Amino acid sequence: MRLHNDFKNALTYLFQGNWDEFFLRVKVKSGLIDLKMEKESSFPTEKSHEYGNSGGIKLKKVMTSLNITEKDSILDYGSGKGGAMITFSKFPFSIISGVEISQELTEVAKKNMRNLKINNSNFFVCDAAEFKEIDTYNFFYFANPFPENVMNKVMNNIEDSMKRKKRKIHIIYGNPVFNEAIIKSGTFHLFKKFNFDPLPFYVYKNFM
Repeated sequence: MRLHNDFKNALTYLFQGNWDEFFLRVKVKSGLIDLKMEKESSFPTEKSHEYGNSGGIKLKKVMTSLNITEKDSILDYGSGKGGAMITFSKFPFSIISGVEISQELTEVAKKNMRNLKINNSNFFVCDAAEFKEIDTYNFFYFANPFPENVMNKVMNNIEDSMKRKKRKIHIIYGNPVFNEAIIKSGTFHLFKKFNFDPLPFYVYKNFM
């Protein structure tokens, strides 16, 4: 039954003209790409939420609305196995980076990138709250990857980076549970809403 549903879903993408998603599903099913959920997690709950893949058609629709150029670069907080980064690779970012606390998930993500020949990607294995080498990036992505205490620290890091290097910044936030952590300082405002079912995506820009 599961195989039948997978085949049906893949054909649906094909008939809709979503060729990228169709071929990705084929590669996932063949085992070339690993984006599957993990049944058990050893992640520290005070620093990270469980892994999930947030890439795909909905995220692609969000990114298509943002007029991305080769001058842009993006950092994915909680990059997991690289599902969102695969979606980002369809756009002309100069750099696609991931921050992930799990070495195991990062090794899977690196393999996925190699198998898909995504050569402008790199990864940092660390606590996101402690990662401050972010002045290179003007796009930041979250898919509710960690608790509020970490989100607050990461937002402080982004605001400090803006003081060091003034630039226009976009934040893309899937399942925006901690929306207030982004807007409370008055640095960012909600720019776009995508009310997808079951979880929305919000896009924020800084005031300049």
